[in-house]
Amino acid sequence: AEYMGAQHILEFNLMLRAGRTLRCCAAPWPWTDAGSNINSSLSNRTRVLCLLAGSTSKGDLDAVGRWWRLFPRVSEEGNIAMKDLHNAGLEVVLQTHLFAGFPRTINALSTVHAIGVVRDAHEIAEVSTVSIDQYRATGVEVAEAIYGRVLPQVRAKMNELSPCIEEWFIEHGYGRVLSRVPNVVSLKDRELCAVSAMSGMNVPSQLVSHIRGSLRVGNSRDDVFSILRMTQLIWGSEAQEQADAVWMTFERARY
Repeated sequence: AEYMGAQHILEFNLMLRAGRTLRCCAAPWPWTDAGSNINSSLSNRTRVLCLLAGSTSKGDLDAVGRWWRLFPRVSEEGNIAMKDLHNAGLEVVLQTHLFAGFPRTINALSTVHAIGVVRDAHEIAEVSTVSIDQYRATGVEVAEAIYGRVLPQVRAKMNELSPCIEEWFIEHGYGRVLSRVPNVVSLKDRELCAVSAMSGMNVPSQLVSHIRGSLRVGNSRDDVFSILRMTQLIWGSEAQEQADAVWMTFERARY
């Protein structure tokens, strides 16, 4: 595959020319010592996507670049095409504007494009023939999968705060963004990325909502906990303590 970053090509080719594969020469994965891999079946692909989403949300562009540069190793070890990894990476950065705003999303996109994106990877355009009503119908369907029976209460509360927020929440957030290209990033992975994006933002109510949503769309408790345990890699130790406290409160509420 061709890359749009000359330094990226050089580093990648030097590894191969030295007769070493990415698998044998790579350091341990960043989450190995973070207590994040206990009982979890998460793929390296999903973990890197979540780290990318979290660092985009934080606005840490050095970390965004660091995680983006892990994709060749993920490709090598998982036998995944770089095009597919870069498409997924662009998608999770793009969706993070829902949690962290446009400026940090734009800056992260600029960062990864400066590092290098496989030439045949591209952001998937919206279908121009989709109507607002269709986006709203899709938004309701996806939001129901995430919020379950409490969705009517959630929508009522948002409408009470602002009818515009309720409309954008359904039509844009769930109908246009989180429902996008499930063959590129599944709703299961999008929800885990949402957890990662919010784990250090000090928004416990919203974080709990997406913890529940992650479980509702098919992630295991071990997998969700594993993503929360990566908070320290993105946001630091204080944020990790806050995320652990949110998880403990969530777990206690089950019984």
